[in-house]
Amino acid sequence: MADTLHIADHYRTNPLSLRPGGYEVRVIYNSGKAYVYDKIKDPSRYIARMNTTDVYEILVDGQVYARRGHGNHF
Repeated sequence: MADTLHIADHYRTNPLSLRPGGYEVRVIYNSGKAYVYDKIKDPSRYIARMNTTDVYEILVDGQVYARRGHGNHF
């Protein structure tokens, strides 16, 4: 993926996301852009709060969590 952005800590709003440990959540949009969030403590809760309108796929620690059109989560 050419357009991958790793979200820096100073953009994070949850104090837990500043603590070491947790999961990496990669959000891939229909446009091909991908945003990577690390140190996510509860991925399912984090993803549930996300606007997934333009999301194609979500990976948690490299494993497919949800993919548009495959009957899971979106």
